[in-house]
Amino acid sequence: MRLVNPSRTAAVLQQSGWRFSRELGQNFLIDPNTLDKIVAAAALEPDDVVLEIGAGIGTLTVELAPIVARVVTVEIDRRLEPVLAETLAPHANVTLIMKDAMALAAEDLGDARPNKIVANLPYGVAAPVILRVFARLPEVKSMVVMVQREIADRLVGRPGTKDYSAFTVKAAYYCRAQRVMSVSRNVFTPAPNVDSAVIRLTRHEEPPVPVDRERLFALITAGFSQRRKRLTNAVSAEMAAGSKPVVDEALRRIGLSENIRAEALTLDDFGRLARELGKNWQPQPQKG
Repeated sequence: MRLVNPSRTAAVLQQSGWRFSRELGQNFLIDPNTLDKIVAAAALEPDDVVLEIGAGIGTLTVELAPIVARVVTVEIDRRLEPVLAETLAPHANVTLIMKDAMALAAEDLGDARPNKIVANLPYGVAAPVILRVFARLPEVKSMVVMVQREIADRLVGRPGTKDYSAFTVKAAYYCRAQRVMSVSRNVFTPAPNVDSAVIRLTRHEEPPVPVDRERLFALITAGFSQRRKRLTNAVSAEMAAGSKPVVDEALRRIGLSENIRAEALTLDDFGRLARELGKNWQPQPQKG
């Protein structure tokens, strides 16, 4: 039985006595048309192993289970465990993990090696979850995820625009982002305060820039830490005293202005700058 309609969702929640948590940002999809488009966009195959983050009451999970070989679904709210035990009971190929997705590691998945992610991501952690999954689960080749519109805008942001950010550049290191569709806030219960979008993320076969990831990501983080200032000022603040001339010279050697800001650099630009700075750039290890 499909869970994706207002009356069925309400019945499941009423029967369990469960209440929404504002702190966890819980909003459940209740529109069948939107759900069908998400599943179609994932282009699932019978031998796929799918990871879902944010099971909720199992609305998306029960749609995925009949299509693929296995679904591993992760849910942080332990109050939903008995609800999920009931709604997922008919599907023997579903594994439920009660855990914070930000703490999820490959060993938590046992012998499951997901190659795709399909999820309505919890909005408060969508950006770090995306980066963490690509970093920690190399078998994942694609994601089709619902995120708040702001995150979607940042994923497809272009240099020099307000949506372009450190997250944009780091995500571009891992994948190619495509907007699938916009989603109204009115297809959720309760309705969130923002609209949403579905994004398809396809992992690059090889990293597009041949630079150590930790060093590159640390440089990106430093560059955007003072977004409205010259890149030189932001980056040299993380280096030894008197490093501004070193950064300026590195920028000149790769053909960029000394007055450029981080928001104007492409991923390739950051990669070239990291290589040009060489041993002069020795950052602290970054997360994600």
